[in-house]
Amino acid sequence: MKKKGVSLILAIAILGSFCVPVSAETVLLSPQNLYVDGDAVPCEKYNIDGSNYFKLRDLAMALSGTENQFEVGFSDDIVEITTGQPYTAVGGEWKAAEDRSASAQPSAQTITIDGKTYEGFTVYNIGGNNFFRLRELGDALGFAVDYDPMSNSAVVTSIGNTPVFPDPGLWDTEEINSWSKWFTNHVNGYRMQIQSDMEVDMSHSGVRTVLRNRDCTIEIYDQYLSGVSFASYISYGNRFVSDGAVYTKLSSGTESVAGHNAYVLEWCRPALSRIDNDKRYYAGVDVELSNNRVLSFLFKSARPFDQASGKYYRNVLNTLQFVPQTAAAVDLRTETVTNPHWNDETRAYYESHFGPDAGLTWGLYEWGIPENYDTHFRGVEHAVDHKFEILLKYSNLNRDLTPVEAALKNAAAEGRTLELTLQTSVEPLGGNMMLNVLDGKYDYYLGMYARAVAKNGKPVLFRLCNEMNGDWCIYSAAVNSRDAELYVEFYRYIYRIFEKNGALANTIWVWNPNERSYPDFGWNHALCYYPGDEYVDVVGLTGYNNGTYYADVGERWRSFYEIYDGLYRQYDAWFSQPMMITEFACSSYGGDKAAWVEHMLSQIGNYPGIKAAVWWDGCDWDEQGNIARPYFIDNNAGVLRHFRNYFATGTP
Repeated sequence: MKKKGVSLILAIAILGSFCVPVSAETVLLSPQNLYVDGDAVPCEKYNIDGSNYFKLRDLAMALSGTENQFEVGFSDDIVEITTGQPYTAVGGEWKAAEDRSASAQPSAQTITIDGKTYEGFTVYNIGGNNFFRLRELGDALGFAVDYDPMSNSAVVTSIGNTPVFPDPGLWDTEEINSWSKWFTNHVNGYRMQIQSDMEVDMSHSGVRTVLRNRDCTIEIYDQYLSGVSFASYISYGNRFVSDGAVYTKLSSGTESVAGHNAYVLEWCRPALSRIDNDKRYYAGVDVELSNNRVLSFLFKSARPFDQASGKYYRNVLNTLQFVPQTAAAVDLRTETVTNPHWNDETRAYYESHFGPDAGLTWGLYEWGIPENYDTHFRGVEHAVDHKFEILLKYSNLNRDLTPVEAALKNAAAEGRTLELTLQTSVEPLGGNMMLNVLDGKYDYYLGMYARAVAKNGKPVLFRLCNEMNGDWCIYSAAVNSRDAELYVEFYRYIYRIFEKNGALANTIWVWNPNERSYPDFGWNHALCYYPGDEYVDVVGLTGYNNGTYYADVGERWRSFYEIYDGLYRQYDAWFSQPMMITEFACSSYGGDKAAWVEHMLSQIGNYPGIKAAVWWDGCDWDEQGNIARPYFIDNNAGVLRHFRNYFATGTP
């Protein structure tokens, strides 16, 4: 028996929400595909304000010959749709646009259906053609519209036909016997035998494949190494095991896997009482496929491998075979889940500040604010003539809640919102603080922390252990067994503590990776840390222009566009939630800081999915105590002038 797979879906995207939402003046080409009764339709389509628009004549031609066919005519500024008639081609149909962007204007033409004016359409004129929202046209003319997240496709089905979804063919399985089956990955081109009850998750097949049952998980990463040798990849990726206080190395060595050189490492860590069926026994297998390509396996088991079917992972590796790659990778888009726990004030705040019609809210980080508002902070606000509504406050598990309580109280007193960031730090008693949280050792403090948030009652932007894909964070997979799911368990566990203590009512959860992963390996990809749609209300972006103080290690001056344009486009393809720049700034070393800010302020409005931006008014120090990255907002008169002009007029 052979079963075709489409993967465990983390989220189902809503039709029309996949592409980059942009203003009605400038619109971008939509990457969404179109299928009509199972046939691909090559056509021109654009994204406008978060919805996808298709050319009317393209749709008429695609539906011609079906029970939903319609003719298109034009006279005296009236677009005439006549149902039941075959479409007459005029030329130019089914031709994709070559430009990445175009100008759009709301159409002033009247739309009629069978001679009667119809006002249920949203229509834009782009390049002299009328573009309609697909669902609106379907509702009016009676054809069905669906969305296939696996291939990012709009699926149109005419009357009398069965919906046909394009088969991405990412993977399939074939039963061998009652306890095993073949699993074939058509994206990366390999097959192997796995346990029959293992489920397949290729919802982010561009990053990894995950196979799991109750007792075992297999994560597989097919990656190309850029500027890193296989030996360096092995050494860097496994350095965590040297932490003997947390990890116990069981065995290591090189061997051949499917005819390729491979490094195999086994280790374990202490059991964590707050993880159900904790998979604490690990085997990492890195297979060198070429001089820059590696296939990495991470096997995780709830039992020692010598008790789990005699080193079960070796049975998998012994059956590994390579096959042709016949499918393209797909990364599913998340789904926005309205938080059911919010009180009325928090729900209203979220809608007004992060809803589709919300503008851009500005915030500021400054040390000691808002536990106490000092004269310097007041001076910055006076200099730019603006009240920063969002204030960033860091906190950690140090058992002293006084600064957190003061910050919550003082922010509320001035009608400001706290971006409250909780981070783990170096464990004073040894071990790893994130793992200790998952063993219940910080339950009492976290309960008090959550109750303090709940007692304050005001909406709070809560950011938990940000930049988790950076190896400078002790909660990163680079420090913890290459196992990003430990962070996911940690995030969800603290979420449950907030729920138990009533803090979800006024907490807006901000999930915030760094703009780039360090190291840039598959198992450290930002998507590996995503905790799930119901746990993320806002997606955070963080990218700094670090300047050139550390030019000897590759740091360079980067414009706001260089940092955020590609990041925004990618995140908007992955995530449906609104975004905020949780912290950012420009250094004073390496370029014209005032010009950078002027450019940033002129560009930031081009990314309407970004609903808030927080300037980090501080600095980084080098090992000798010198200022290495001066991010101060007020050490340059031009910077202040551009901000003041922007807040007064909307332009820098």
